[in-house]
Order: sequence, then C-alpha cells, then structure tokens
Amino acid sequence: SSTIPFTNQVRENASANVGVNLIVPIFNSNQARINASLAKIQLENQRLALKQAQQTAIQRIELSRVNLKNAVFRKLATEASLKSSIESFRIAEKRYINGASTLLEYNILSANYYRAVSEDLQARYDLILKKKIVDFYESNEMDF
Repeated sequence: SSTIPFTNQVRENASANVGVNLIVPIFNSNQARINASLAKIQLENQRLALKQAQQTAIQRIELSRVNLKNAVFRKLATEASLKSSIESFRIAEKRYINGASTLLEYNILSANYYRAVSEDLQARYDLILKKKIVDFYESNEMDF
C-alpha cells in the first residue's frame, strides 16, 4: 500500500461548502437578568448564614461563661455544705461514742457527710470542665 501525502489528501477531499453560523440571543437577556438576581439572592443568603453562625458562636461563648460562673457558685456552696457536714459528722461521732445518740442518727449524718463529699467532688470537676470550655472558646491553651 502506498502512502499519499497529507496535502494531496486535503486537495482531493476538500469540498467547496462555506457556512456561517449566527446566534442572536433574543430571549437570553431575560435569562441573564434572572441569573444575576439569583446570584444576588444567593449572596445575601450566604451573608445571612454567616451572620447567624457568628451569632450562634457568640451565644455559645456567653452561655459557657454563664455556666462557668454558675459552676463557681456551685463549688462555693458545696464547700460550705461540706464544712457543715464535716462538723456535724464529727459531733455525731463523738455523741455516738459517748452513747448520747443512736446508730440511726449516726448513720444519717454519716450518709450526709459522704453525700456532701461526693457533691463537692462533682462540683470541682464540673468547674474544671466549664473552665476548659471557656478557655477553648477564648482560644487559650488547654492544659490538662
């Protein structure tokens, strides 16, 4: 088989047709206007979504601060309760040893003491957690 040069192939297979294609956008101007309006609406939606996300973040930060403040007050209250329970238990123990109170009274005050210890520990760890949350929101380092 013989090879025919490319230029010869083009000359032999060329046709004499010439075409012109013209597109006139008669109704396209309305579509462009609609697309521009939709883009403006989408932009405004994104601005509103950003503003809402910022407000949500601010609310979470403020709520974490309020929770921290409440945790501090709770810790102070449990400390006072613990001190009171320690003193009551100490007195009840002495009274029981001296025979001035019953075993039931001693057990009730003992249970109150251990409940106060437990609540104080819970308040302490809750305070630590709330402090770490505030540190996180304020971008401070979180050391454990």
